[in-house]
Amino acid sequence: MSEISIEKPDLEEERGLSIEPLLERLPLAHGMIFAEVFAGRSFSTIPVARLLQGTGTVFALEQEGGDLSEMRSKLDEEGLTGWVIPVECAGANFPMPDTSVDLVTWADSFGTTEDSSAYLEEVFRILRPQGHLVIVDKSNGQEEAQAKATDIGYEFVENISLYPGHFTLVLQRPSA
Repeated sequence: MSEISIEKPDLEEERGLSIEPLLERLPLAHGMIFAEVFAGRSFSTIPVARLLQGTGTVFALEQEGGDLSEMRSKLDEEGLTGWVIPVECAGANFPMPDTSVDLVTWADSFGTTEDSSAYLEEVFRILRPQGHLVIVDKSNGQEEAQAKATDIGYEFVENISLYPGHFTLVLQRPSA
């Protein structure tokens, strides 16, 4: 199994990128199951948990050995401990059932993740038919991300311009 290299800054604090424009566009619904890939800094996990608290399930997927302490502290501060399930993953192996998740976000690490195709395949496995994957990353990686995703079987939905220097790619797992 190959090691991955992740450099994931806190988009909100370090780059001034607010989650609010993305939250307005995410297909959120009561009772849904949501997951963030490489969630240690929680770009979307905690804001989505605030919205779904008590009405859905939120998973924070982080690489084994990744630092979830910052997220756990934020969960405690926000009173969300118990509403978010932090999960350590062995590489691109998420301990979740097939077709069990409605929406996945992956923020600011696609371009620096070794074997990003394996992670795309694993997200595809856990997404329900018509479930969405939203990737936010540096603009220069949009074509590669879209090409890899469509090769795996995702359908392109849209590319949204929300953040300067970043793309927001919305993909969907086709109906069964």
